[in-house]
Amino acid sequence: MFEKTKKSALLLTTVGAWFTSAAYTLSPVDLIPDIIPVLGQMDDVFGLLVVTAFTIYSIWRWKRE
Repeated sequence: MFEKTKKSALLLTTVGAWFTSAAYTLSPVDLIPDIIPVLGQMDDVFGLLVVTAFTIYSIWRWKRE
């Protein structure tokens, strides 16, 4: 039962990270405003890349357990 709970927590964390990243990407409040031509979009892309890397790491951990 402990193993199932550990995997469920990993899944919940990954889904939460994706929802948080989507909310940040769609939110009008940004670290760097989207009005600035390239840098405004780069912080959104960076956030998505971080979440994608976290998801790949989570899948690796899931398979390892």
